[in-house]
Amino acid sequence: MALRGGEEQLYDAIPVRIRMALTYYSSPSGISGISFRLHRTSLYNSIFHYDNDMLINQHIFGAYGYIAPLLHLRRIEGGDFFDTYVRSFERVWDISQPVEESNFWKQRVALLSGDARDPASSPP
Repeated sequence: MALRGGEEQLYDAIPVRIRMALTYYSSPSGISGISFRLHRTSLYNSIFHYDNDMLINQHIFGAYGYIAPLLHLRRIEGGDFFDTYVRSFERVWDISQPVEESNFWKQRVALLSGDARDPASSPP
C-alpha cells in the first residue's frame, strides 16, 4: 500500500480508502454468494468476476484508478483471454483472506455490537 500510495501521490490515504470501501460494501457481505477478501499482492488491476462476464480496471502507473480504462470481457468458446484473467483472479483469491478475519472487520463488529474497545489501540 505504501508503494502504491507514493506512486499515486496519495501516500497514507490508500489504507483509508480501503477501509472506506469495506464499510460501503459491508451490507452485501452477509448475502450468500458474495465474498470480499483481502490480499497483499501488488495491484496491477482490479477484477470483478461474475458468471461469464468480467470487469477489469487496469491500473496505470502514477494515475488514479478512476482515470484508468475499464475492460468488459465475456467468456467466448475457443477464446483464452477471459480465462487468463480468471487464472490470475483465482491465484490471488487462493492466497487472500476473508475480510471477516481482518482486524478492521473485527473492530467494526465490536463497535456495532456495543462491545467496543478503543479502536486506536489495535492496528487496522
